Amino acid sequence: MSPVAVDVLSKVEVNPGVLLGDVEGETIALNMETESYLHLNSSGSFIFGCLNREGAMSVGKLCEAVGQEYAVDEETCRNETGEFVRRCLELGLLRVCDVEP
Repeated sequence: MSPVAVDVLSKVEVNPGVLLGDVEGETIALNMETESYLHLNSSGSFIFGCLNREGAMSVGKLCEAVGQEYAVDEETCRNETGEFVRRCLELGLLRVCDVEP
């Protein structure tokens, strides 16, 4: 599968078939349709929490939220958040819904 292209304007949301749950103290995101799953670290759980609370968000807005929560520099935050979002898109845990104007 080729990498999914996203940028800071890409707007993403949690795929409707995805469940989040705690298993032995770890948060797991599971796509019930594809049976794909991912163990989430604290920043991954934070991102899914933002998307569950706010609905669809641009990758740029997610980077801002993560940067404020974890006090990381903008470039590192953008790179790591973008990579996490791409991985979640590949697994069908998130989906691109549109692009912010």
